[in-house]
Amino acid sequence: MAGNADPEMDSSRHVARYLAGAFIAQSHGIGMDYAREKYAHMPVGSFWGDIAPQVIAHIQQRGGRPDFSATIQ
Repeated sequence: MAGNADPEMDSSRHVARYLAGAFIAQSHGIGMDYAREKYAHMPVGSFWGDIAPQVIAHIQQRGGRPDFSATIQ
């Protein structure tokens, strides 16, 4: 039933997968493309699913602009 898919849920899953891929890439010292290719078959954990809506809400509040005030040193 792809026609009845919830677009908000789809974007949340997409963001969760992206966040997980970014974490794997950073922790393993590999590129995002390689991490997504290598680990695409792996399920995304509930942690990333819980964080994704918060990230989406934060981005929407900021109007899609990055916040450079909290840089990592």
